[in-house]
Amino acid sequence: MQLIKTGKLFLKLVVVFVFAFASKSNAQSLPIGQWKTHLPYQNCKSVTGSPTKIWAATDNGLFVLNKSDNTLQRITKIDGLADLSIGKIAYNSHNDVLFVGYENGNIDLIQGTAITNLPDIKRAQIIGEKKINNIYFIGPLAYVSVGFGIVVIDTDRKEVKDTYLIGTNGAYLTINDITSDGTTIFAATESGIYYASLSSQQLSNFTSWTKFNNIVGGNSNRVYNAIEFFNGSLVANFRVVGYMVDTVLTYNVSSLAWGYLSNFIGTASIHDMYVRNNTLFLCDLYATYLIDQNFNSNISTFYYPQNLILGPLTPSAPQQIYVDADGIFWEADLNYGLVRMAFMGYGDSFFPNGPITTDTYFMASYKQQLLVVPGGHDDAWNNVLNHKGVSTMQNGWWKNFGKYQIPQLDTTFDLHAAAIDPNDANHYFLGSWGWGMLEIKDGNVDTLWNNFNSTLRSKIEYQWCGISGMKYDTAGNLWLANSHSSTCLNVYKKDGSWQAFDFSSMIPVGTTTGNIIITSIGQKWVVLPRGGGIIVFDENGTLSTTSDDLKKKLGFTEGLGNIPGTEVYSMAEDQQGEIWVGTDKGIGVFYCASSIFNSEGCDASQILITQDGNVQILLENQVVTAIAVDGANRKWIGTEGGGVFLMSSDGQTELAHFTVDNSPLLSDNITSLVIDGITGEVFFGTTKGIISYMGEAIEGGKDIAEVFAFPNPVVHEYRGPIAITGLVIDTDIKITDVRGQVVFTTTSLGGRAIWDGNNFQGARVATGVYLVFASSSDGTQKAVTKILLIN
Repeated sequence: MQLIKTGKLFLKLVVVFVFAFASKSNAQSLPIGQWKTHLPYQNCKSVTGSPTKIWAATDNGLFVLNKSDNTLQRITKIDGLADLSIGKIAYNSHNDVLFVGYENGNIDLIQGTAITNLPDIKRAQIIGEKKINNIYFIGPLAYVSVGFGIVVIDTDRKEVKDTYLIGTNGAYLTINDITSDGTTIFAATESGIYYASLSSQQLSNFTSWTKFNNIVGGNSNRVYNAIEFFNGSLVANFRVVGYMVDTVLTYNVSSLAWGYLSNFIGTASIHDMYVRNNTLFLCDLYATYLIDQNFNSNISTFYYPQNLILGPLTPSAPQQIYVDADGIFWEADLNYGLVRMAFMGYGDSFFPNGPITTDTYFMASYKQQLLVVPGGHDDAWNNVLNHKGVSTMQNGWWKNFGKYQIPQLDTTFDLHAAAIDPNDANHYFLGSWGWGMLEIKDGNVDTLWNNFNSTLRSKIEYQWCGISGMKYDTAGNLWLANSHSSTCLNVYKKDGSWQAFDFSSMIPVGTTTGNIIITSIGQKWVVLPRGGGIIVFDENGTLSTTSDDLKKKLGFTEGLGNIPGTEVYSMAEDQQGEIWVGTDKGIGVFYCASSIFNSEGCDASQILITQDGNVQILLENQVVTAIAVDGANRKWIGTEGGGVFLMSSDGQTELAHFTVDNSPLLSDNITSLVIDGITGEVFFGTTKGIISYMGEAIEGGKDIAEVFAFPNPVVHEYRGPIAITGLVIDTDIKITDVRGQVVFTTTSLGGRAIWDGNNFQGARVATGVYLVFASSSDGTQKAVTKILLIN
């Protein structure tokens, strides 16, 4: 009887804990140590389907729609995909395998939840293009069109079966598409159309292949990008560089006669061909054409219904079509995502929520809001005319603003800088490289600030007003770096007025400026790219009086800054007031930043570490493109080509090193780093998009607040970190069982402490309720919470 009572009591405790902590745990959706991709999914390029699912691929991602309830699921590197930049996908009904081909030749085969990677093509020692252009199935065999020939994959055995090099004398030849009539295999190539008998045992021998040399109009050596067998004829499109100048040809295999498909003679831009239900589908530039069995091209032109169209500025851009067994059309569209509709019926569009582009030049973060601009400049800091818009994320949900939502973004290119109003999350600023600054309120442009209506200045020779960095100070004033101007530092004051500060005495008028940071003591540090160093400014307490302003230029020589290397890329202030500078030769730290204006000066120091018994300079051979400081004063360091390093607060110890090879990181080239201080989520901006990682540390509060643990209860299956939140920096944590026996102690990382659920000996603690005693380092603040652990 006592056992029964104890069991009921334990069950009641479980229920109490579940309800007590449900609302708190919901605030942290991503577990510590886990990754999450943030990629655009609207630009779909390939589509395929099974009886129950539809898959769609973009340049950087893959997602699946469940046809029964229209739910969407991302499939990413975190889920096991081997790569990014998908070239083509195709579903094999023979064995329920989804074939994912990448532009670098990599291949994933997805069967159920299992993902098998076939990197043979990617790793092959081949000089030439390896992109997966198309996939054609015959039973379990996938005939893969690649940049050097045809690769045959056995999708049952999940292995490469053969390779066909069909060019002259076995030379490499780009294969764009493959089809068959059941006895003959046809290949559309960069130089004509080839064919061979499927029954041949020597398809790997180029002599088994024959090239059509009698194609009508002298088109035997054209670039053919799409081919299908339809109603007794071969149908092929030859691609011509230009707008709507492709031609579709037909070849009757019985009469051996070549001809043209009427209405598609030098008037098309065909992306893809597809045959289903006795109909040939041609994906053209803006529409899909349906061709009947009599090759009547006037049967219909397939446009999206009016309810789907976003407006005249957002044209349809179909890339591939799939028709399911119910006759529902599914299109991969570059502007509308995955499009579904019955013929001439109501249409809808599907794609997972994400940012507008993978271009991530700069990210700003404030109070769980992320603001991302795509940027753009070449190595000489000239414009590249990137107008892909801006993305914001709040509570995990992305909102995108491009030229269709904000018309001014069509003429305001190369957004380099961004800042969020600390008092209004819907009020933010976008700095462009040449067109001034956009002030956005509630998704609309409030003002375009430039050299005509502010203290901002343009290049002398023409109207080019470049904003390279911006940052709010604690008083609510917005500071801006204005490139190519002698008054390169400006402030847009809280009262709406403007003020500029002259630096002509220390830098030339045409000097390029970069990002800006504002330190805890009010100093403004501005990067001068292209070997300029750094300028430091302090208004010395008041903006109205300029005679006592403090200014200094820091360079690369001893006594004048001693910045390592020859180029500054990034800066960050840590919790001790030290300025960490990322350069082309690693890291330089200004430990004396508070004394930067003193007569004795202040030089940067490099950090010496011991590695393999040798003393080395920290990251000396790395280009450091981004630095962020977390709640535990640890340094997250992004590099060009080396991934991300997590270093201890003093930089002496490497705590982690994330690369594309050992983590889901999208690229080893890091463009921007920001940390959500409330949740600890670290956002990595890369050259292939954004991915985030839930770090251990968060910002510590001024006081120990309501302390709670996540997850709580800790179920038997969970073996991840248990986070204890609501702490001040360096809070001492003691965890005991209900009898008072101490099982674990630690010190918080910023405002959060971590427990792995084990005791001092590394063994999992027994099922039960555990008490968490939290005490500030000086012992003046204390708190207690409970954790239910089910083992």
